Amino acid sequence: MVDTTRSLRERNVPVLREALANLVQKFDISEDKTHVSLETFHRTATVHNRFNDPAFWSVNALIGLINGTIGTLRSPTFLDRALQAANNMMFTEANGDRPGEMNILVVFTDGRTNALTNFDLLESAIEALQVTII
Repeated sequence: MVDTTRSLRERNVPVLREALANLVQKFDISEDKTHVSLETFHRTATVHNRFNDPAFWSVNALIGLINGTIGTLRSPTFLDRALQAANNMMFTEANGDRPGEMNILVVFTDGRTNALTNFDLLESAIEALQVTII
């Protein structure tokens, strides 16, 4: 889950892409191993690929997705909507979530959420996802 808001600054986009590429390279991504789904968020949240899409069962495909998706920064940041989308759209059976397999959600953000954030929604999304914040 990647924050694509202006508070990150355009100059940091290449650094963000590189960090995500380095992270993806740490996993054993394949049909029978790790699957990755990418979500970006700003005012809205978008899930860009499914866990069960074979087109994204390789590091190179994921790096291509990262480079093709993360570019233009927008505003504002709604972390509540982003976590809700992860729960309702990403970690679902329809999106390829595999029962019995561990799910890990990595959030890249500068930590600033919009003043209009619905904190009840944020809290319920965190609870639903059983998120551990580190």
